[in-house]
Amino acid sequence: MKNLNILLFLGCCVIGVCVIISGAIIAYKLPETESFPNNISVSTTDAEPEFKDFLSEYEVAAYFSVNNDDVTKLIQSGEITPFGTKFGDSYVFSKDALEDWMNGRISQGK
Repeated sequence: MKNLNILLFLGCCVIGVCVIISGAIIAYKLPETESFPNNISVSTTDAEPEFKDFLSEYEVAAYFSVNNDDVTKLIQSGEITPFGTKFGDSYVFSKDALEDWMNGRISQGK
């Protein structure tokens, strides 16, 4: 009985060490991951009808075929402005206003 208890204790120790090592490996690799992959295709055609004229930052990036960092820079520089308010960490944009902004840039030759 004593040998069984020792074996159970050692087994638990091995499992505990494996969990700690796995956690350390994951924590080491975690900073290398991006918060949101830039290569994800976002479709706005499946949106609810009452919200189809509004886009999130990620949808704006997909709509203009740029990455999300470029959209963030445009917001910070004031070149594009979000519609209404900020929801959590994300802005909401009017699709019509973005098209007007883009057409203005095209007509100015930017």
